[in-house]
Amino acid sequence: MVSRILKRACLATILLISTGALSISYVGAEGNPQDWQQTVPERENATVITTQSYAQYPNNGAIVAFGADGKTMYHNNTYDVYFDVDPLPDTQRSVLYVAADRTRCENVVCWKNTINRVNLTTGAHSVLYTHINRKT
Repeated sequence: MVSRILKRACLATILLISTGALSISYVGAEGNPQDWQQTVPERENATVITTQSYAQYPNNGAIVAFGADGKTMYHNNTYDVYFDVDPLPDTQRSVLYVAADRTRCENVVCWKNTINRVNLTTGAHSVLYTHINRKT
């Protein structure tokens, strides 16, 4: 019969190894996104993606733009979730995107939805529309 001390020592070892691996990957991802190495292959135009966080991991959503050279040219993770992103007509590097933040209003969880415009080159950002939805 395996003793309790041996079981606990094995569990502690597994936990230590897992924590170490996670810490190493986190430290490796630090830094300014504009300083990151080429992420995607070179292409003719910029590529813009949006992500959203999950309930158990709030504030992990982001909008990220990769320049024609494949390097990060814009990164913003202000909101909890990011949805649609579209290029603005008659502009070189401006996009329109929809984002939302989880917030509280009168002791109820609400979502603050916004429509935003951003210039990916300069970072100039403006909120065009805001609407708050109560979670029912």
